[in-house]
Amino acid sequence: MQAMDFESKSADATGSVRPSMRILVIEDDKEAANWLIKGLSESGHVADHAADGEQGLNMASEGLYDVLIVDRMLREFKVQANVGR
Repeated sequence: MQAMDFESKSADATGSVRPSMRILVIEDDKEAANWLIKGLSESGHVADHAADGEQGLNMASEGLYDVLIVDRMLREFKVQANVGR
């Protein structure tokens, strides 16, 4: 998935405006990723998806994300060893 530049704000349940976060979901289970991205989008955030650890690491290294949500059970990716990179 292509990363996009953004500057966005969203209103919470009380009507208060807050900045949206840019979130990267690194998840190899497509159904779980879609569920997460749907919920994050409905909450006013911008979420991108990486289907594997290598793609996620490449996307995260661009530095465009406020938060990473990482499947710690990724088969080919040692999350603890790579998140700090």
